[in-house]
Amino acid sequence: MNLALLLAVSIFAGVLPMICWSVIVWWFDRYEKEPFQLLLFSFLWGMIPAVAISLLLEVLLGIPEVSNLRSVASGISLLGVGVLPPVIEEGLKFIGLLAIFSIAGQEVDDPLDGIIYGAMVGFGFAAAENTLYFLASQTVSELILLIFIRTMIFGSVHALFTAFTGLGLALAKYTRTRWKAFFWAAGGVFAAIAFHIIHNLGLFWVSKTPWGFYLSVLSFLVGFLFVILLFIGSLLKEQKVISKYLLPYSQNGILPTDQWETAGSLRRRMRVEWSAVRVMDFKKYSIVTRIHTIYAELAFKEKQRQLWGENPSRDRQISDLIREMQRLLPGIRPPT
Repeated sequence: MNLALLLAVSIFAGVLPMICWSVIVWWFDRYEKEPFQLLLFSFLWGMIPAVAISLLLEVLLGIPEVSNLRSVASGISLLGVGVLPPVIEEGLKFIGLLAIFSIAGQEVDDPLDGIIYGAMVGFGFAAAENTLYFLASQTVSELILLIFIRTMIFGSVHALFTAFTGLGLALAKYTRTRWKAFFWAAGGVFAAIAFHIIHNLGLFWVSKTPWGFYLSVLSFLVGFLFVILLFIGSLLKEQKVISKYLLPYSQNGILPTDQWETAGSLRRRMRVEWSAVRVMDFKKYSIVTRIHTIYAELAFKEKQRQLWGENPSRDRQISDLIREMQRLLPGIRPPT
């Protein structure tokens, strides 16, 4: 196989699908979007330092490289394939997430944010790992098989694993007692490692029984379903947070009652946005989506203020959001 072509195909097939997955996850975070630079840092941490250090540690520990299904089936030790790599890899991904939460913790407003940051680290890790797997292919048929397995079947497993870590850290952030915070943070990492181990063990047993492959697929589906349920639960909780913390603004006349009701309902927000798209009023759509984003940001900043007390930087952000909201509201409401 031509080396230059193999390199180009490996990078393209390894990185592009993970970028696409990242964009999809970013889009689902509809209203309280995370800063692009933090999302990029998360992706790059998983793609470069986490992969590089993992490879270095695995080489130093004598863990054999698992580059294709044949190597998995060749009698590699259970510990070396099934247990140690998940511990090393999830530990390094945890370090990157911990740095994000420590440096820019105010951007993490709810469990959904933790899931998103964790997924971004996982997508970055998968992009580099998949590229290395593809580069180890010996034949075109093997490369095609690996691309199908790594992108279509197991393309998002690392995002799934690290989503649990991000979720645990997000829950720990809003827990007031230290032992509960430790429980959530440690529980998230443990869940990530556990699902990763199950996935690897399934591949390890492929040589002995097809049930090994089924085990890996089943663990992925169960974990994916669990994360989706958490994702939906976070969206529902987000609506309650917005309603609760914007209620004083409605009572004080800063926010019209109808807008407060819309802000606290994902269905109403999407209906208003769709009504602007339906008549191709994209200027109104742009204003509406920005206002809905302001509602979410303002509610979570108020929540932080009530939980952690006054903070000059946060107070300025709240004042700026209120001014922008009052400036934009006349553009979507008929004059009275």
